[in-house]
Amino acid sequence: MKAKLRAWVVLAALIALLCPRASAAFGARGGVTMSWTSENGPIHEMASSLWAFQAGFSYRLPLTGLLSLQGEANLAMKGASYYSIDHRNEQAVHFDYLEFPVLLNASYGRFDVFGGPFVAILVHSTPLGWGNDWTYFNAKLRDVDLGVMIGLRYFVRNFWFVEARCGWGFVPTVSLPDAPWVSPYKNQTLYLSVGFELGR
Repeated sequence: MKAKLRAWVVLAALIALLCPRASAAFGARGGVTMSWTSENGPIHEMASSLWAFQAGFSYRLPLTGLLSLQGEANLAMKGASYYSIDHRNEQAVHFDYLEFPVLLNASYGRFDVFGGPFVAILVHSTPLGWGNDWTYFNAKLRDVDLGVMIGLRYFVRNFWFVEARCGWGFVPTVSLPDAPWVSPYKNQTLYLSVGFELGR
């Protein structure tokens, strides 16, 4: 609960920083995510990628002729597919987050290169399955993730763009207090999007 409160405080500070200004640009995007976890632990093996959906809104504030600061509010569906410890069952584990990135953009012609940190708040997840596989280690989901993302955006025509970005979470999605030696299950995500931006 304290972690969620800190995340909302950070979000409020970002909104205050990115308050509306005359030269701002507004945008929206939608697309797919391909996500996986950075490491396999001894509980489940052979984690594979999972395809899902993502969408969001952005607000861009120009800093110089080349640089701008972009704040976003996104819904991103992440997760991975695991085999159970006996290799007999496979289950997709979903983690749905509200993500709030703050990105520094560098623009050159039709291209934008960007990167920066994000805060992600878990809003929905599938149950951790297979009975004792997870409960044996007293597994708990973490409510907040912190990480960084980088990406490339190309404006096809006028305000329409296509975009690819990668995100790396720093916080393990699952806490295993009874098994501190277990490798962390951290989110890694590829985002592929189409969208538009007004006021660029």
